[in-house]
Amino acid sequence: MQLDAKLQRRLLTFAGVGALGFVVDFSLTWSLTRLAGLHPLISRIIAMMVAMSVTYLLNRSFTFQSKAASRGREMLRYFAVNISGALVNYGIFSLILALAPLAGFAPTSTLVLGAAVVAGSGTAMSLNFLGSHFLVFTR
Repeated sequence: MQLDAKLQRRLLTFAGVGALGFVVDFSLTWSLTRLAGLHPLISRIIAMMVAMSVTYLLNRSFTFQSKAASRGREMLRYFAVNISGALVNYGIFSLILALAPLAGFAPTSTLVLGAAVVAGSGTAMSLNFLGSHFLVFTR
């Protein structure tokens, strides 16, 4: 199956924006956990909300080049779609943290935090792209 050029560009741009979102997400999760002393599950919620805001603005401008008049409704749809992905993301993140001690790792170690963020984010990306493409930025 061949993807048309516009969809290929959107996928690549979405992945690039997602990579930046990942950097924001992981940096904040790590900083809030390791430097500020917050519980990693609390740190991750904060980090995910900030990353979601950053990726909304970038995807709106660059990936989907939205011209929608109602940014408020569009942003609400984006957050609804991405919260669904975030639940998947957060579930995988939480599961990895819970299982880490069974494998002899501290849940707050950089390795475990990184692996948990990668696994959760990677899994949720497909859901978020499809939702953004078909439900949020429909023009």
